[in-house]
Amino acid sequence: MIRLLDGSSGGGSVATLLELGATYVPFLPGFSDAIPALRQIPVVSAVLGPVVGLGAARAQISHFSVIVKKIGQLFVAGPPLVEYATHEKLSKEELGGWQICASNGSIDNAVDTEQQAFESVRKFLSFLPQNIFHLPPKTDARAPLKSDEERLLDIVPRARSSTYDVRCILNSIVDLNSFFEIGENWGKSSVVGLARMNGFSVGIIASDPTHLGGSLNSATCEKIIRHVKLCEQFHIPILNFVDCPGFFIGKVAEQEATIRKGADLLGVFYETSLPMFTFIVRKCFGVGGAALVYSDMKVAWPSGDWGSLPLEGGIEAGFQRQLKNAPNAEALKADLTKKLEAVRAPIRTAEKFGIPEIIDPRTTRQRACDWVETIYQNVLPQMLLSRNAKL
Repeated sequence: MIRLLDGSSGGGSVATLLELGATYVPFLPGFSDAIPALRQIPVVSAVLGPVVGLGAARAQISHFSVIVKKIGQLFVAGPPLVEYATHEKLSKEELGGWQICASNGSIDNAVDTEQQAFESVRKFLSFLPQNIFHLPPKTDARAPLKSDEERLLDIVPRARSSTYDVRCILNSIVDLNSFFEIGENWGKSSVVGLARMNGFSVGIIASDPTHLGGSLNSATCEKIIRHVKLCEQFHIPILNFVDCPGFFIGKVAEQEATIRKGADLLGVFYETSLPMFTFIVRKCFGVGGAALVYSDMKVAWPSGDWGSLPLEGGIEAGFQRQLKNAPNAEALKADLTKKLEAVRAPIRTAEKFGIPEIIDPRTTRQRACDWVETIYQNVLPQMLLSRNAKL
């Protein structure tokens, strides 16, 4: 189902009351069909003009939404009603322009033209089956360039505080030009989207260390939850690339109820039956990191760095009393750091069977392709039969 939205899309207006000769208890036309449809078929919405009230609600009950910059706006109530209720005098763009609704998750993607909106809708739908009773379609595959594969060997900096372009990693692994990002402008510490591996549809989740160091704030947790649910509904296995120091911390994090959203994220990962292949690219710490790597299949890159807490800050927390009472706290801290660095190498974890395998990053694509093909041939058909039998 594709919705092209402009205006109230069937919502109410005070102007109609004179014709009716009476007021009425509000109702939502079409929602009794729209909600069940959402559970069985792909539903997308394109905001092509000012969308208010019922139209704004329709945009939200979608698996994917896109807005055209400058001509599309989305809000519960338009400027006249807002000015009366809150005394704010705002233009439509100030009230619900793309910079607002695409940065808070109300709309997934923002594009410059209507043609780009239609292309986004078409590409999103190309990854999905026509309904939940079928598997996603397979297309012809084109592998990324060999040079892209080679750059994976040193793309992660040795300095743990340095960042890198995670989208470069993704485009070096998935089929050429197949990555379709969803929600680029919100929940920015994680990149999510759809792509293809040897022509098969896959979901993508990847930590982005350029935003909040890759930590999970409230918005990022919600973004990942929505994506896992989308992929689970339409039988799309997920490739998960983790570089996460844990949940976002501090006063702002507590005000945003990060741990509540984080617990929701943990619940989704623990409850899903969706096949997921996790690659630990670098950091994986604390409850947040543990939530992201909960999957049956996981391996690590040599840059892997994990534990209950990072050493940076973790030493002060774990040895607080000793450091406080030490005659030379800095010398003790340096000694502790040296000893802990010796056991920090990921190979030590592998030797104790704490991680199944540490792989050459250049083999990531081949391993992912082999896994995806196995999942589509042997796992998803059985899952589909089981779901269809229940329905």
